This record gives sequence, C-alpha cells and structure tokens, in this order.
Amino acid sequence: MMKTAIFVDVQNIYYTTRDTFRRSF
Repeated sequence: MMKTAIFVDVQNIYYTTRDTFRRSF
C-alpha cells in the first residue's frame, strides 16, 4: 500500500511538471 501511494505521488508530480513545461514552451 505504501509503494502504491508513492507511485501515485510520483506520477502526479510527473504530470504536473510536464504540464508546466508544456505551458512554458
């Protein structure tokens, strides 16, 4: 359960960062 929570958190950060990069460029 802990591993799943970490995976979801990392995935959420990844998508947020990608969205920010897309907005910048």
